[in-house]
Amino acid sequence: MHPRRSPRSAACSSTGGARLCALLLLVACGADGKHVEDAFAGLASADADGDGWPADEDCDDHDGLVRPDALEACDGVDNDCDGQIDEDVQQLLYLDADGDGFGGGAPQPACALRAGLAATDTDCDDRDPGAFPGAAEVCDGDDEDCDGEVDEGTLSVFYADRDGDGYGDARAAVAACAPGAAEVAVAGDCDDGAPGVSPGADELCNGLDDDCDGVVDEDDAVDAPTWYRDTDADGYGGAASALRACLAPLGYAPTGDDCDDLRAESHPAGVEICNLYDDNCDGEVDEWAWGEDFSTTPAGLELNGAAALVDGALRLTPTSGGVGTALWAAPIPGARFRVRFSFWIGGTGGGGGDGLAFLFLDSDDPTLLGAGSSQLGYGGLPGYAAEADTYGNSGWDPGGNHVALMDTDSLRRFSGNADIPELEDSGWHTMEVEHIAPDVRVWLDGALVLDDNIYGYPSERFLVGFSAATGTRRNEHRVDEVWFDCP
Repeated sequence: MHPRRSPRSAACSSTGGARLCALLLLVACGADGKHVEDAFAGLASADADGDGWPADEDCDDHDGLVRPDALEACDGVDNDCDGQIDEDVQQLLYLDADGDGFGGGAPQPACALRAGLAATDTDCDDRDPGAFPGAAEVCDGDDEDCDGEVDEGTLSVFYADRDGDGYGDARAAVAACAPGAAEVAVAGDCDDGAPGVSPGADELCNGLDDDCDGVVDEDDAVDAPTWYRDTDADGYGGAASALRACLAPLGYAPTGDDCDDLRAESHPAGVEICNLYDDNCDGEVDEWAWGEDFSTTPAGLELNGAAALVDGALRLTPTSGGVGTALWAAPIPGARFRVRFSFWIGGTGGGGGDGLAFLFLDSDDPTLLGAGSSQLGYGGLPGYAAEADTYGNSGWDPGGNHVALMDTDSLRRFSGNADIPELEDSGWHTMEVEHIAPDVRVWLDGALVLDDNIYGYPSERFLVGFSAATGTRRNEHRVDEVWFDCP
């Protein structure tokens, strides 16, 4: 309870009471003292707001909620008539200058939160609405969450990138909000002085670890060549077994176009011969063929003795006699082949003038042919010959015109046929010799005249050519239109 006040003071303590006091003064001034005292006595017991408190004790007798025994409410009114407003019911709040809900200024008493005030004073920067306890820390050099630390948990690691290839050196790392000049966010560069070397580079066959995977010149290098398994070791691989590598693996070749990787003689650079194989891998078998018409000097043809090119033909001997030979310096395959040619034996000597022969010699030196005149000039050289002869050598071959197969070294005859057309001075004839070792067949002017088996001769290669001799006669021997192919 508050101390009781005099009726006058109580009556004059409120706004209404002040007006009453003024009235009483007027009455007092216009009446005698007895009437004034009576008036005050009546007013002291008045309770205009019916709150149980007379006007002289009620500080606002027009508001029933305002009386000496009322509870003070935080409403800007002296509810308990103690002369104080909102005492003991206000709370201390804090100035929130940046409006982020957290205060940072001096405490201020107030009845309730309102704009510009906050319940706490935990804002570490009340000028920044983005800085308050619980705010997301931003990497900017400020303490947004007010925990006393700056940029914690927001820093990124960057790496020096001296060669500008986008990858940095892991040994040169810095923590920062943003990369500086010549810094990147990705490490792993194994040579930061070489812009072509980085984890994002293509591996090349250059002796360097271009892609920084710890391996040099691995098989997936973009310029790694393809190698092919070379089973027959002929330098050419088969297309079915390929792999890529910077260096040639053992047993592999740089090309995969070998048509038969189990046969060393068959490859794209092979020499086609008559053997029922595709030696040069062109998709054809035994297409070997070549010929000469002697309109020009054939490449590789060795002329010996009396041989010469005359009037577009190969003249082995002139009418003056002698021995002439012509042999190709490069050997041809010996297992299978066929030769066709035209020949002419004629002159003025009469009586037969030996003849000419097609030679298959096992020799590396074509200049040896024709060293002597015996048996058309080939005597003593290893090999065999198919001869068209007009003179019979006793014990060697038939008398008169004949075709024979002869061993050129021993002059031994394998077989002969004298039942043939006249050869001397009878014009041009054709001879065809087919060699499929060990079988040899000979045609004269289209008729098969010899068919024999000969053994003991090389099957891989022969030096081939022609030989002719006149002996003591004066017959001229010519050859033309030579053609080689496969039987």
